[in-house]
Amino acid sequence: MADHEAYHSRIDEGLRGIIESPYSVGSLFAGIGGFCRAFEKAAFKVAWANECDFFAVKTYQHNFPNVRILDKRIEDVTVAVDNLEPVDVLTAGFPCQPFSVAGRKSGFNDPRGRLFFEIIRLLGEFGANRPKIIVLENVKHLLYHEKGKTFQRISTEIQSSGYWFRSNNAVVLNTKEHTRIPQNRERLYMVAMNWDFFRKNDFIFPGEEEGLDRDYAAALAAAAENLFLNLPSGKNTRRSSPDCGPIVFLSAR
Repeated sequence: MADHEAYHSRIDEGLRGIIESPYSVGSLFAGIGGFCRAFEKAAFKVAWANECDFFAVKTYQHNFPNVRILDKRIEDVTVAVDNLEPVDVLTAGFPCQPFSVAGRKSGFNDPRGRLFFEIIRLLGEFGANRPKIIVLENVKHLLYHEKGKTFQRISTEIQSSGYWFRSNNAVVLNTKEHTRIPQNRERLYMVAMNWDFFRKNDFIFPGEEEGLDRDYAAALAAAAENLFLNLPSGKNTRRSSPDCGPIVFLSAR
């Protein structure tokens, strides 16, 4: 706990020393704060977040002790009652199960699938103060669900909320091409831009990273050497380095 809090303190102090960020971000379906961590490292102020899962909320509070988190269902969140501060960027990784090939693919007929429309509702409640940019995330199959009709509906809803958004503003990214994580995970990212602030949406998604160290065996050996601590219980556990956040490793022994 102390190491983690000290890490965040160093980040906050370092960012303040570089620049007092003029940009802010809010997060719906925040989980444990993946989007928030990324924007924090990009010198954004994380204004608020919303999550309803008990354990995710507890983890988020640990990761971001100074961020206001609304611990309730998104259906119960309102801009006025919850006094949501307008933000420059809104992120939302809305539920993917209804659109995934691994599920029943019920789409908007699934209550979880309809939660997308709660994002649209909140954008409407912000009115003229709606976010300048929206970043959404979901499964790859969302593009093809119901032969593309679902994605078209999402596009129409976003456009009707006052944003530039078309099919070229959505792209599938894979962790193995953009990170050092030993994982083959494709996710769909969508970026929409507010008509009142942008003449068009020409956001450029990142290309495949070059020069990434993909020697995963060596990486795991280094982790075993540097990040583990033998305990009397027979379990190996230790907090990871500050750059990786609070991760606990358990050995099979």
